[in-house]
Amino acid sequence: MNKLTYKLADKMISDDKLTSFEFDFLVKASKRADEYGIIKGLYYNEFSKELNCHVSTYYNLLESLENRGYIRVQKNHNTDIDVVLLQNSFYSEDTDSVVYGSYINLGVNLFWDDEFYRTRVGAKRLMLWLLKRVLSAGANDRKKMKSSRDFYSLNKLFFNKFEETKEIVKLLKIQARMIKEYYHDLMKWVSYESKVNLGNTIKDVVTVKRKSALNGSDTLIADKKTFLYTKHGDFPYHLHYVKTFCRRFKVNGNREDFEDVAGLIGQYRNKASKLGKDIFNMVTNSIQMSCFNKPLDGRSVHQVLRNILTSVEPF
Repeated sequence: MNKLTYKLADKMISDDKLTSFEFDFLVKASKRADEYGIIKGLYYNEFSKELNCHVSTYYNLLESLENRGYIRVQKNHNTDIDVVLLQNSFYSEDTDSVVYGSYINLGVNLFWDDEFYRTRVGAKRLMLWLLKRVLSAGANDRKKMKSSRDFYSLNKLFFNKFEETKEIVKLLKIQARMIKEYYHDLMKWVSYESKVNLGNTIKDVVTVKRKSALNGSDTLIADKKTFLYTKHGDFPYHLHYVKTFCRRFKVNGNREDFEDVAGLIGQYRNKASKLGKDIFNMVTNSIQMSCFNKPLDGRSVHQVLRNILTSVEPF
């Protein structure tokens, strides 16, 4: 669902044993997870390529993360695995419903930047902590983007060089000298100023750069661009769902058609819900009806789905 709970984020931030590949796996898997923290159909060949690691490394990190209480691996299909992110569920037992509480939005630009994943894991953990701080203050809230002054103040963090630096060192379990090195690693996404005179006090000032904390769609709005930006919201989950279904049922397709069909889930989800239907089942039925013994074709799937929707009576 493109969301990382504060609980899981906090565990990643404080885990000095976490490797760079493990960090990347948890972030990228969370993009594909449903509201219960379940990723169905993780395919080793596809995901190891996305992580840019060897297949053996992929299986080793799965074992390591499972042993340390991050995930639970389930073998429910002969071609792939299902993974449960143990601390990334939004299901509330108290209300017996899904409640989206405190989380980091993985749709912000930072998590779509390949360069970020090439930084050292300590820098990634520090960046996750900084981003959590500014996002909780509303740094990517479009209502607060009306004034650039307000926006930039939300993106700034002020630290007492001695007292609060010690807290960061304790949280990340690193040596103090590494903090400045990590800020240097992260200079594309943050700026760091030491010993800034704020009138009555001297502080170190860290600013998360504007576009790092913006949703992809909001960036286009801010830049006055009008074309569709699909990497925000639930799109990664929808795309993974479609690709998993097609792989399991041996339906081939190209990237454009996979993305077109995934976009139908978000486009018609509300309409299907009003009809008392599950849009995921309707889309997979449309794939089977339109692509029997043929490659995936986004236009054909769309047409079949529209016919199904118009033929359904409201409940």
